Amino acid sequence: MEPSPSHPWVGKKTGPNSTDRAKQGAKRVVVTDSHGTPLGVSVAGANCNDFKLTRETLENSLPKRPKPTRSHPQGLCLDKGFACQEVYEVKG
Repeated sequence: MEPSPSHPWVGKKTGPNSTDRAKQGAKRVVVTDSHGTPLGVSVAGANCNDFKLTRETLENSLPKRPKPTRSHPQGLCLDKGFACQEVYEVKG
């Protein structure tokens, strides 16, 4: 692909796409309390989707979660990477 005047960064020398799934390294998913104190952590390869670590992270948290009730519901704040049906089933 040849560089164009409107897209000068496009071409042979730009290198691989930074969002490729062939990433190296590790991904850490951490659950914290309202003060930022870590309660649980999961580690996986960098090419793993965020939502796949939800169950493991919640199960590895030190204080066990009580069952939510109508009078004592539980909150779980997540970013957009966790917005899928599997996570909603795990969080209860």
